[in-house]
Amino acid sequence: HDNIVHYLNWANEYYFGQGADQTFGLFTSLSFDLTLTGLLGTLLRGACLELFDDGAAISTILGRVFAPKSGIKATKLTPSHLTMLGHLDVKQTAVETIIVGGEALLPSQLERALSLNPLMKVHNEYGPTETTVGCTVQTYEKPASSIDVGRPIANTTAYVLNAEGQPMAIGMPGELYIGGVGVAKGYHENPEMTKAKFLDDPFVLGGRMYRTGDKASWLPNGCLLYH
Repeated sequence: HDNIVHYLNWANEYYFGQGADQTFGLFTSLSFDLTLTGLLGTLLRGACLELFDDGAAISTILGRVFAPKSGIKATKLTPSHLTMLGHLDVKQTAVETIIVGGEALLPSQLERALSLNPLMKVHNEYGPTETTVGCTVQTYEKPASSIDVGRPIANTTAYVLNAEGQPMAIGMPGELYIGGVGVAKGYHENPEMTKAKFLDDPFVLGGRMYRTGDKASWLPNGCLLYH
């Protein structure tokens, strides 16, 4: 469980400063790894967790979470939820912190979220389940025409490599590999898949890395652009 403890400690500090004053609205499935950020992270920092009935329509739930007087200050969802939010009669919200993951964030979705509260911060988090919820993040406080997934989180490394395992130059796309403390041990009772996806890190003695299968490139500012 070291992986998830590390992630939650990082997330609580990065997103909330370990503060207990941000009530978190939770409505995503327990089988979705992004749920752990709100479920466990909120309880660990002593904040209030507000749960929503999973039997209700998602449009109804989103309307309640983002209602101006809901008292909810933070939530985590997918970009698709932000698209749906755009079809609801929500003009402003008390929510100040949105963490998105699971899909690529679009500029139009970002702009919609930011328009609801002048204090809004949207954190675009990327991370396969195999690297424990999230491994890179970019924070937006104003609209952007191009969306990236930012930099690796604490104690995490990211590599963009070619087919021969060599690092790609800035701006050149390659396959994204993730190293560091969040990398899982492997797939349960599936040694062949584990061997194919979890590799020795050639750049860190004794390290391991996960082959994501995703395409990415480095931007000149040191952030990762997901392709």
